[in-house]
Amino acid sequence: MSPRYPKLVALDLDRTIWTSYLNDKKFGDHGWVHGDLRNNLELANPTTIRDKRNHSHTLHLASDIPWIIHDLHSHDVKIAIVSRNTNKDLCDRAMWHFKAKDKHGKLRHLTDFIKYDEIINEPKQNHLRRIHGWSKIPYSEMLFFDSQMSNEITEELLGLTFHYVADTKRALTKEEYKRGLELWRHNRVDAKHH
Repeated sequence: MSPRYPKLVALDLDRTIWTSYLNDKKFGDHGWVHGDLRNNLELANPTTIRDKRNHSHTLHLASDIPWIIHDLHSHDVKIAIVSRNTNKDLCDRAMWHFKAKDKHGKLRHLTDFIKYDEIINEPKQNHLRRIHGWSKIPYSEMLFFDSQMSNEITEELLGLTFHYVADTKRALTKEEYKRGLELWRHNRVDAKHH
């Protein structure tokens, strides 16, 4: 019997999906190149986005994210983005540029895999409460990866499993992801015994 997966995995963006903070002040000429800041992004390679005019401004996808997204999709896990980044449009465009394989092996935009897209600068428990309300998925069936230890409060407040992404230079790795899944499974076993 294969190990259980949560029904929903929530991922932060900055230093979790990508290896730095997506700063909308760095890309474009303060939003006026091509008239729309989102149009200033271009894919330099499968894991790097850069500014069209200033190639020194880049954003790197964590190298294991395509594998992680494929694994979640292969196990029918709903994926949520939970981020306090202040530019949702730019984040969504960046995610659109990056790709992963679906469970059938077809390469698709990351945005195709996202069921809940909560990018708004407010406490993450608010994002997760909305997702819970829309999805009706119990908090105990949620796993949340984030690079800010302060968001561990979501576990205490809501009863989901929080996993801290400690290596903010590499962001979420395959090993860290597997440790998060094991933590969620362990929490589920503990909950059954209480």
